[in-house]
Amino acid sequence: PIWTQLYTVVIAGHAQNGETKEAQELLQEMQSHGPNPSEKSYGSVIHSLAVEKRKEEAFELLNDMRCDKYGDSVKPESSCYAACMFAAMQVADWDAVLKLSEQMAADRIQHSDVTIHGALLASSRLNDQKSAMDLLQQAVEHKVRFNMGSLRHLMKLFFCDNNRPLSSFKYNSLSDVQKSLRLFAKERRTRNANDVIASHAIALSTSIHIAEAEGNRKPSMFLKIEDIQEREDTIWNDILIQCHRLAKHLIIK
Repeated sequence: PIWTQLYTVVIAGHAQNGETKEAQELLQEMQSHGPNPSEKSYGSVIHSLAVEKRKEEAFELLNDMRCDKYGDSVKPESSCYAACMFAAMQVADWDAVLKLSEQMAADRIQHSDVTIHGALLASSRLNDQKSAMDLLQQAVEHKVRFNMGSLRHLMKLFFCDNNRPLSSFKYNSLSDVQKSLRLFAKERRTRNANDVIASHAIALSTSIHIAEAEGNRKPSMFLKIEDIQEREDTIWNDILIQCHRLAKHLIIK
């Protein structure tokens, strides 16, 4: 409805300007007198609370939505969960981030790119390989857009024990990760020429090399920005798949 959209735009404006009180009051007006708020209306207020590191209030509003406290039948979707994850990240409550991810699964809410990356970051900070593997599986199934940040966190997580060359593994750029994976594979193949993990590491390194080359491609009269973006998405999806395959074998090992 048009009035809901207009109210939501104003709420979002207050939130972006750091006017959380005003955003909350407008949401309360919608709850009491209409028009009926939308998920975005709630999400804007939750995000504003998150920016101010008011995690408990953000989580309370999310839970109120889940139990339909206000009788408007508006349930939280991925954007509200993303805002709550941000609130938890603001105070370094990584356990809370993963619990939100589990809550999404329990409520059958599909992860967005933002929530999956947030949960992967939390898994890395908590050194929780099992959670990371579950999230990777979901990311592969739903073709979540992968990025350098999540790749870096996963590499740190899965190359963190005494049997892997963490001290020599570099993460600052795609080139660093690519070279480190090749060195890792080379070291393993000195012990076993047919090592499966080494093969997966090389496959991931190759995909990363392609992504790096594609990242340097410039638009031209024959190549539109949309075409470049589509190709990059395809390449990063392949990196996600290769990363998932390598991670599975590293955990088994």
